[in-house]
Amino acid sequence: MSRVRTAVILAGGQNTRYPFLKSFIELGGVRIIERTIELLRKKFPRVLLSTNQPERYFHLGLPMIGDVLPSCGPMSGMHASLLHAEGDAAFFLACDMPFVADDVVTCICEHYCRAAASGPVDVVVPVFHGRPQPLIAVYAKSVLPALEGAVCTDKVALLRFFEEVRASFVAEAVLKNMDAEGRSFVNINTVDDYAAVVASLEQSRVSA
Repeated sequence: MSRVRTAVILAGGQNTRYPFLKSFIELGGVRIIERTIELLRKKFPRVLLSTNQPERYFHLGLPMIGDVLPSCGPMSGMHASLLHAEGDAAFFLACDMPFVADDVVTCICEHYCRAAASGPVDVVVPVFHGRPQPLIAVYAKSVLPALEGAVCTDKVALLRFFEEVRASFVAEAVLKNMDAEGRSFVNINTVDDYAAVVASLEQSRVSA
């Protein structure tokens, strides 16, 4: 992963559908963000936190990056973080994804390296359940002008954004070889999502 030296945890969301910070949700006695930091520190020499609430995260000891452009969802955080990334690209991961597999991160980054070696590529995005998964992906610095343009014109839908840049997609069939159920792409947006995750963990314990 020599071309992807920086990982960014996206923790700048408005958190409107959950009663407290999703990144601080505990599963098995460990907060999601702590699991995420542990995973990324093993794989990347530089780990950044994208947030507009630095006072909530000082204790984690990570460099924190606030939005430069008007805050319009994850794209604003991606733009600001890429300005501080080492190397020509960064791996981005949402703060509310508790089950990301090590092999999936490696697969996405290696796909970027192969694609970049063959020609220009702005984004590498995994596809699961038939949909691109934009918040666990590699974004190259070459995408900065497009990100800035999208944020400044309020064109902030990431899935539409991929149609306007040089995007390469990691096939679902490839990802299923390392994560058959797609648990790496589970995120917690609502209380119901959290309940489903807890139920899944309980079922796993019973089956073990």
